[in-house]
Amino acid sequence: MANGRAFLNAGQLSESDRRLSTACVPDPKLAEAHSLLAVAYDQKGLHDRAQESYEKAIKAGPDDAQALNNLGFSLYQNGNYRAAVDRLKRAAKLAPQTNAFSTISAGTLPAR
Repeated sequence: MANGRAFLNAGQLSESDRRLSTACVPDPKLAEAHSLLAVAYDQKGLHDRAQESYEKAIKAGPDDAQALNNLGFSLYQNGNYRAAVDRLKRAAKLAPQTNAFSTISAGTLPAR
């Protein structure tokens, strides 16, 4: 999984996808691998696949504020505002001290 993260951080998305997909197979409950794979899919523009991977990450780790935040941001960017706000609010409740989540709790996202 560390290799997949390194490739993702280096912008080598195809190799990152391959490594992270492999990491998810042995343990489908590995939340971090699913979350990283979702980020790679989002960066490649594969938003449906990203959403599936975020959902798997959240199923494996329901209190994963980062996965909820990332899913919310992905949904928002793709026009699914109601679902985005729901995920972002859940993330903000789980991690109120994190600045990344504070804008939604302050109500600063435009209502659409």
